[in-house]
Amino acid sequence: MIEDSLRRFIQENFSDKYFPVLHGETERVQPLGLLVKQRRSIWKRPFAKLEMVILAELERYVEEGAEEAFLESVTSKITEEKFLMKQKIDMGSSSQEFGLDLPGYAGGTFQLNDNQGVLKLGKVSQSYISDPDLRAILANTDLDTNKMKDIEDQELLLITSVIYSEKMELKGNRKTQGGAEVNIIPPFLRMFMPNLIHYEGTYIPPEVATRTSRAPFLFKCCSVDYNKEINRLQIRKGEFVGKTIQVHIEAEHSQEEDDEYNSTLVDLDTDKTDSPAIDSLTAEEVKKLDIIKKDVLLPEKTRAERKARVSKYLKWFQEALTTDENKLSLDEPLTSEDCQFLGNLSIPCSKNQTELDVTFVKKEDLQGYGIVFKALNDLPDEQWNELEKTLADSE
Repeated sequence: MIEDSLRRFIQENFSDKYFPVLHGETERVQPLGLLVKQRRSIWKRPFAKLEMVILAELERYVEEGAEEAFLESVTSKITEEKFLMKQKIDMGSSSQEFGLDLPGYAGGTFQLNDNQGVLKLGKVSQSYISDPDLRAILANTDLDTNKMKDIEDQELLLITSVIYSEKMELKGNRKTQGGAEVNIIPPFLRMFMPNLIHYEGTYIPPEVATRTSRAPFLFKCCSVDYNKEINRLQIRKGEFVGKTIQVHIEAEHSQEEDDEYNSTLVDLDTDKTDSPAIDSLTAEEVKKLDIIKKDVLLPEKTRAERKARVSKYLKWFQEALTTDENKLSLDEPLTSEDCQFLGNLSIPCSKNQTELDVTFVKKEDLQGYGIVFKALNDLPDEQWNELEKTLADSE
């Protein structure tokens, strides 16, 4: 994953934790941009516990009539510097193969061979504001109380440093080759992936937008609190901001800080939906869908029974994705049918057990099954009619 490579690059080159900017509305990433940190929807790919959403520049929240003076003050305090650093990032490579075992139909294999290539950067520069300057600006800036009302109780952050590159270009064999060989596409699978009937090609993944102009690719922020009594933002106690230097020693951070950093993504895609669609499953999720078909849907004889099992398992996966606990307490003991399905995740279990241990199950797998169950749970009746026809044909 490109974001993982960029985070390793950050650890090698900077003393503080920066967040990568890959795509989306990057123009909003600038010093004194206001962000909110919140729980990320468990249905958004890739999985993360938290996300940071950039709301707008802080001047948009300043008291009416004071915007121009505020902007002039901020502009005079922003320092810009250029510095030398490694300008090539090896993205690594990976290869995956997905097999489908469809009873009564020809088998199929999906192969994805990824060569991530090399991400080339142009000249790198940094824009930042110093700690005393930021404190002075915030202490003298009245905010618009009406605009702050909706976010006053949220976890707020301010961008304090942005690192820019003059270009971002993927070199080498940065592409994904995909192919599918399936002699006969069963109606069940075609219903969920209508475009799978014939698929073979090469495409450039959209994870990083190639550009030749200066734009942000990393940023750092600090936590701030909104003091309603004085109608101002204040840097949270114990936090300090300023210039980032290059170091070659490992910075000290608590395990809690590391966990929060690693489980937080930046969301710049305002058009992305949180709800999984049944016709937009990934190749891995299609594999999970086939398992669900065999072990959950086909064994049941009525729609009510199928919906009940889908709903039960959806609740399990939702809890596993939203809680920090690895052991889940169940409302009712496990059945032999439950154990048959859970065996696909290598979850140790036995009949009449009332607890599930998901310690060794990857969050990506929990999310993948959860997305499929969510999509099935949300199917309208007309699609359930179609689904049951395909199930009857495959028996």
